[in-house]
Amino acid sequence: MADDKFELYVGKSSKLENTMLNIEGQAKIDGLVSGELKTKLLHIGEGGKVIGKVDAELIVVDGTLESADQEITSSVKISVNATGKIAGNISYTSLECQEGAIIQGNLSILKTKS
Repeated sequence: MADDKFELYVGKSSKLENTMLNIEGQAKIDGLVSGELKTKLLHIGEGGKVIGKVDAELIVVDGTLESADQEITSSVKISVNATGKIAGNISYTSLECQEGAIIQGNLSILKTKS
């Protein structure tokens, strides 16, 4: 995934705190974002961290994703790669986890439309 394909890119030295973001397309986070984030694709880079409520179709975690008493929801798939950590209240349709990834919290499967 090239960085120029993202509608939102948060660099390693950047912080967006207490935000409410609604992104029509894709977001890549290499820095810190806290608050609420809604997007189609969320990619958290290896040094990136997202804390708060997340609603995305596809979530790719190489860094850290924490719900902080909010909800993490993915309507398509969550992929937690070897360097990734996801914690909190997690609702998903499909969950993929590589060896070395850390998943902590309450997991619930979303009902798919038949």
